[in-house]
Amino acid sequence: MNAQLKKQWERARRIFYRLRSSEPVWKLINYDPRMRFKKNQPTLSPLLGQVLRGLQQNGIATVRVTDLVGENLWLEMQKAFSIRLGDPKIQDEIKNRRSAPEHRGDKYYNVVLWDMPVAEKNNPLIAFSTHPSILAIVNSYMELFAKFRSLKLWASMPVPPDAPEHASQQWHRDPEDRKIVKVFLYFNDVDTETGPFTYLKKSQLGGKWRGLFPQIPPLGSYAPKGGVEKAVDPADISIGTGKAGTVIFCDTSGLHKGGYCKSKTRHIYISTYASQASLEPLGIKFLPSSTYESLLPSQRYALSE
Repeated sequence: MNAQLKKQWERARRIFYRLRSSEPVWKLINYDPRMRFKKNQPTLSPLLGQVLRGLQQNGIATVRVTDLVGENLWLEMQKAFSIRLGDPKIQDEIKNRRSAPEHRGDKYYNVVLWDMPVAEKNNPLIAFSTHPSILAIVNSYMELFAKFRSLKLWASMPVPPDAPEHASQQWHRDPEDRKIVKVFLYFNDVDTETGPFTYLKKSQLGGKWRGLFPQIPPLGSYAPKGGVEKAVDPADISIGTGKAGTVIFCDTSGLHKGGYCKSKTRHIYISTYASQASLEPLGIKFLPSSTYESLLPSQRYALSE
């Protein structure tokens, strides 16, 4: 393809994706999940309503895991996490990563604890991601039945001294959708040395900072170094430190970053939800739909391709 044709192709591609992500087209693509939500709209408890309002107003909200899903599931999740972290292959990878962290690929600082995950409904991590309380908040914010698109279970390692921020450690917007809800769960205490999730409040759809370094469909965007800090009120930057069991709901179409661990390792589980308009590849394998027949309509929809 010559340079002129390539330029025309790229222009046409951007026009297509800009139209596809526009509100009227997005709503048309999502007509079915929007109608499903209207027919199955959840009744939110005061706590869930508070989390939803935080998402709507600021793009981010924090809550304790036991307040969402109870003590028993949290204990089961901790056991499942410990088993994966204790796997000899994982421990070897952690040791190797510590010895030469900067030469290990894109997100070199993250050790993947669950490769090629399968959505087995009895797995406590999947049970968390598809828990009715989680989906009630996600779907109410999205105003539709959302898809459970991917999960990440990571040990985020300390970076070398004076290492530059890299990849998701930099301010950026995710590309998947107009609204993207990620649910971050800390398995250990996270302070400023442990790469806390950091978010620019009100940078979600409808927020006052939506136009700052906006998404460029089908891509997200990365802010230049120092660009966010120069443009915004420091009070609008939320630094997500918290104890083990902290849950952060966030619209990651807004500006965010995290994982720059200075001296401590961060243990984190991330669930991603988007609409069926998203073109991002699935990061999870679903089982046949008959496997999920006993679940609620919102859960069955979340666990479908």
